[in-house]
Amino acid sequence: MQVLLFQEMVSMLDPEDESDLLLAVKWLKDMKASVGEHTEIPLDKIQRYMLLKVIARSSFFDKFENDRLLHRERSYDLCDIDDIEGFGVRASYTDDERKAALFDSYVISPSLFNPKKLEASAKHFYNWANVA
Repeated sequence: MQVLLFQEMVSMLDPEDESDLLLAVKWLKDMKASVGEHTEIPLDKIQRYMLLKVIARSSFFDKFENDRLLHRERSYDLCDIDDIEGFGVRASYTDDERKAALFDSYVISPSLFNPKKLEASAKHFYNWANVA
């Protein structure tokens, strides 16, 4: 039940609303989401990466802050999830040059091509901010 509640809470976060963004950063740093005064949801690695993707889509943080938050998450119990989910976070950045570099890494280095990495990032490449 807590997993579904958290997913719904994340889906309602607006990356261009500063208060939502600050809440996402707080949850990320605390590694738990507070719901009211008495309920806390401990966040697993996948849930923290959900927050990182929201934060990455924001224009409030520059690329250095996004990289710092991603590096911080990767420093906790590094595992395969970090590698795969990190591609989704990097594809979520609003900077088109960084998106292009990530995509080019799939095309230019076919010997290093990993379909799981492309799958993890593909749904995050589209930049809604470019829609007129």
